Amino acid sequence: MAKSMEKQELVNRDESFDPGNVMMVVYVFVICFVLLVGSLVAADAANTKESVKLNEVSRGELLFTDESGVFIPAPDLFRDVIINVSGLTARVKVKQTFVNKTASTQEAIYVFPLPDESAVDKLSMMIGERKIVGVVQEKKEAQKTYDNAKRDGKKASLLVQKRPNMFTTRVANIGAGETVTVEIEYQQEIQYDDNTFSLRFPLAITPRYTPQRNVGSGVEGEVLLTGDGWMMDTPLEEQTSPLSLRVNLEAGLELGSVSSVYHQVQEKKNGRGSYQLSYESTSKNYHDFVLEWQPVEGGAINAALFSEESDDGVYSLLMLMPPAFKAAYSPLRELVFIVDVSGSMAGTSIRQAKESLLHGLDKLKPADSFNIIIFNNTSSALFNEPVLANPRSLEQAKKFVSSLNADGGTEMKPALDMAFSMDSVVDEKSRVQQVVFMTDGAVGNEEELFNLIDQRIENRRLFTVGIGSAPNSYFMSRAANMGRGTFTYIGDLSEVQRKMEQLFNKIESPAMTDILLSGNSGESLEYFPSRVPDLYSGEPLVLAVKSSSKSESLSISGMRENRPWRANLKIENGAETSGISTLWARKKIRSLMDQMVMQTGGGESSLPQQITDVALQYQLVSKYTSLVAVEERPIENVTEDEDIKDADKLLAQTPPPLFAGSSQTATPAEMIRSLGGLAIFFGLSLLYILRRRDSKMSI
Repeated sequence: MAKSMEKQELVNRDESFDPGNVMMVVYVFVICFVLLVGSLVAADAANTKESVKLNEVSRGELLFTDESGVFIPAPDLFRDVIINVSGLTARVKVKQTFVNKTASTQEAIYVFPLPDESAVDKLSMMIGERKIVGVVQEKKEAQKTYDNAKRDGKKASLLVQKRPNMFTTRVANIGAGETVTVEIEYQQEIQYDDNTFSLRFPLAITPRYTPQRNVGSGVEGEVLLTGDGWMMDTPLEEQTSPLSLRVNLEAGLELGSVSSVYHQVQEKKNGRGSYQLSYESTSKNYHDFVLEWQPVEGGAINAALFSEESDDGVYSLLMLMPPAFKAAYSPLRELVFIVDVSGSMAGTSIRQAKESLLHGLDKLKPADSFNIIIFNNTSSALFNEPVLANPRSLEQAKKFVSSLNADGGTEMKPALDMAFSMDSVVDEKSRVQQVVFMTDGAVGNEEELFNLIDQRIENRRLFTVGIGSAPNSYFMSRAANMGRGTFTYIGDLSEVQRKMEQLFNKIESPAMTDILLSGNSGESLEYFPSRVPDLYSGEPLVLAVKSSSKSESLSISGMRENRPWRANLKIENGAETSGISTLWARKKIRSLMDQMVMQTGGGESSLPQQITDVALQYQLVSKYTSLVAVEERPIENVTEDEDIKDADKLLAQTPPPLFAGSSQTATPAEMIRSLGGLAIFFGLSLLYILRRRDSKMSI
């Protein structure tokens, strides 16, 4: 009997330390941990659809807030876009309709993208049957007008420029169940390059990454949309609401082709150079809308002039193609490629960048030198310094490019610093130094980068290549302009070879530099951009000009292949076109803003006041002016607790996410439910193990 009890005791000990039971506990723990993480990510994704922060907004969207100050997208009913193209200009009207389905009066924020340097000059709100038309005021005054109207229970709207291609509109006192229609109008310039006209309408904004060190105060105490060093590593939000887009194209010349690059459109030809195009969609859009048209064969444009007469002078939009010439020699070049491998480039964008870079390497000549710099949170170079493009170095570079993956933040400044500081070991002085920068431009610290480019570019030329479905064209085009290079947009893998071929044709062609323009008998002209960029093969000179009278001829001069060059061009009276003065004023504002970027040192500057004066005179939204509209009669039952916190302050104070790509605005309810469910599962699993052990012991 004693031996039997002793044996049973040994069995019980063995069972209590059964390795199978231990492994079962480990397995259950691992499963619970995996399920916990998965549930948190899933809950976070679900909440992301219900809440959003301003720097996560990727399309035109009306946002309400809940009791905690979290932004919640209002139902988007319909979006209607009408684009009227006349020669080199386009007048765009964007109408978006929303409804307040909450049970209380709301203040909302309408966040929307627009093309680079759009001249926004009109805002109207249809709330029910009432239309409110906005006027431009100084930003501080406009904010005060809006706040007073909001406090008094009046419906009001306030349109503010956050950056030149992103705007926000506040809408106060929207009643429960009311429908709201926001209508914005702006003037836009048509692009022309390599005998192709193009128009781009953004359907999305890439979420911006802003380095943590750049947080600070903006104009007159405004809190900047600066982040905390992280960004959403998620795709662009997909536009799924009904969209109607119509283009009335009056090209002013016979066209050989008209095409929508990424969307299938209905086309109707009305006459010589006159088309109507339409696009209707309720499905997902992954690309900005891009329309291109070309003259008939042999109809390449040499010069075009559109003008608008006003009481204070004549405004003209002038396009001149530099005379064609063949380079007498091909200079030795030193190319530094900078490639963005941050999280926003994941997926299709990094494939486009790699294909573009591989094509660029194939275009190098053996006597050229090159290097490759990649960046995300950190920057690194393939070689210590530029090396000759011999078979060995090219093979090493191609293997390096093929191995690239996208992840992390978008710290551009160290990469640009590295490129501008790189010393060549190959007869540097005899080489043309060029930097090719491939990125989606998803940053929020553009001004800091512009200042760096202006201070460090020296004799180099900066060429930017916009990658992805919706790159930050504001940053890309302005950076190229400041670097006296060109901006190339690649939106699809099928475009890589053609677009990179065009880019390298420009890089290989000698540039025209030091360009100046003058009118009849030395008449003084005020034209913008006043700092005319270098010209490359196939690129036109496009200037917005203000003069006391129409010019019959213009004199253009510059340097070509280090030799002076001059030509007198006779120009017929341009077609009368409205909106030229608006484009001229916008370009002047941009020129003044560039001067602010290039200013160094302390002291008071008169530039903000100059910008404000121009914007008020021409009724434009700018960094220092806003559009405000106020309804005369107040609504009833508006209380103070319906006010929401300032959106920008909320954004600046939001902590970083727990997981990359997660929402920072979600409540913990989903997490608590997930933890509770998993705790029950874990407890039942342990109970099962204990009962299994007890049953063995009783045998």
